[in-house]
Amino acid sequence: MEAASGTGQHVAAFAKAFPKLEWVPSDIDADQRASITAWQGASGLENFADPLALNVEDPWPVEPGFANAVLAINLLHLISEPSVTKLFHGARTALGDSGRVIIYGPFLRGVAYASAAARSFDASLRNRDAAIGYKSVEAVSEVAAAHGFSNAAIDQMPANNLLLTFEL
Repeated sequence: MEAASGTGQHVAAFAKAFPKLEWVPSDIDADQRASITAWQGASGLENFADPLALNVEDPWPVEPGFANAVLAINLLHLISEPSVTKLFHGARTALGDSGRVIIYGPFLRGVAYASAAARSFDASLRNRDAAIGYKSVEAVSEVAAAHGFSNAAIDQMPANNLLLTFEL
């Protein structure tokens, strides 16, 4: 399950690359869900489900154990810290007793930025909305732990991004 799938381009690529997995996209925005549906139709893939209307702030419209993994790409720096907590709460519901949360994006390492460009981008986000911006790896790990997840991996990715994997 992908939380906040946006246009659907990521889930379309993943569905093609991993044909044995069922991919379930979601987004809060109806226009984005329409875009996801267009990507779904254009892909012709059978392992690409209809998008769910999902606001990570609200209870997730899935049964416990619905998913084996929850993926979030470039989301955490665009939501508030309380929303990060709600993301992990929703993911815990979707996963039930086992599974992984996989998060890709830019993060602080402690209080340090990976680059001057990262500092500038974070400042622009915070100028737009003081509640959003980069989260530290440590703070996200603490929220994950509070929901029963353990750190499984931290992988370096292009453009100073990280891939954080947590598991139950």
